[in-house]
Amino acid sequence: MKPDCGLNEFLGGNINGVRRKLDYIHSLGVTCIWLSPFCETDQYHGYHITNFDEVEPRFGSIDDLKCLVDECHTLGMQIIVDWVPNHCSIKHPFFVDAQTNPNSEYRDWFLFESWPDGYLRFLHFSELAKINLNNPNAREYMVANALRWLELGIDGFRIDHAIGPSMGFWKELRRTVKRKFPEALLIGEVWAAGIPRSDFKTLGIKGKTRRRRWGINQQELQLDYSQVFDGVLDFHFAHTVREHFRRKGLPTGQLRIDCANHFEMGYSPAYSPVLFLDNHDLDRFLFVCHGKPARLIAAIRFLFEQPFPVVIYYGTEALMSQGSTIHSNQPFADLQARQPMAWDSLNADVVGLIKRLAEEKLKGDKYRL
Repeated sequence: MKPDCGLNEFLGGNINGVRRKLDYIHSLGVTCIWLSPFCETDQYHGYHITNFDEVEPRFGSIDDLKCLVDECHTLGMQIIVDWVPNHCSIKHPFFVDAQTNPNSEYRDWFLFESWPDGYLRFLHFSELAKINLNNPNAREYMVANALRWLELGIDGFRIDHAIGPSMGFWKELRRTVKRKFPEALLIGEVWAAGIPRSDFKTLGIKGKTRRRRWGINQQELQLDYSQVFDGVLDFHFAHTVREHFRRKGLPTGQLRIDCANHFEMGYSPAYSPVLFLDNHDLDRFLFVCHGKPARLIAAIRFLFEQPFPVVIYYGTEALMSQGSTIHSNQPFADLQARQPMAWDSLNADVVGLIKRLAEEKLKGDKYRL
């Protein structure tokens, strides 16, 4: 059943559902799965967290998560999870107390320009309060939360909105995490597309004054985090490839040159770009390339040619698309790109292609999660 994109509704996917499909995922040649946020939340997608230390009951339990981690490891796969330290739901008890109690111990865990309603947010979203990770107690709590999930067996994090917290926070997180879990993966979502100047006060990026005036170069921004993360989701690559295949059916020499030049800017096995064609925050690739499967297949081939880790968004192998763009004024339009997996529509040719390309890539790729 397709979701009503005007409703905030949980769609039924859960941790045990992932467990039931692990053999299939493993058969594709996947070596690491990325799990969406699973903490207690008041929104279907999990990013509006109300308790960082517990699993959302609609997704499952701590025991379910432990079983998923163990089963991934048994199959030789790692598991990273979407971690959201920059902000929380305004329904989180810490923020509720900070906003309603003048003497709250959590008052300085958030950034009030004028109390109680003038708080900094995740960008301009009023339902998400930005956490003050420069406050020692808030910082200690969030670092401890990261360690909690690593102690459970999680292999690392895809770090949501990594440009929100300060570089000081990231340095401390890396020191603490790597001291206890040296193999833990820290992959940053370093993405600034479409952020207006009015939201710059919510960011922790370097050179904020200069960038507010002249704009943010996505390539440069990604390289700013080479000392704190192990890798970065490569939105510059994704934009370049998506724009190309929106207009053309096959890769060209110029596309290959542009991507090669981009990779030479400062990446290495110690700080790798993580490549993708689409994800939950973008229109699906097949929608962007006008519903032409041949273009998607050509883009998948090009993706796997690159000597870096690649991410395949669920549903790609089922030729999933969408009816309209997520960039509309319709409430919860993002559900267009986040529809339930079309298990009955798996495309045998695309599944086979991904399996072959993954097997070839794993034979000698030094950039590997």
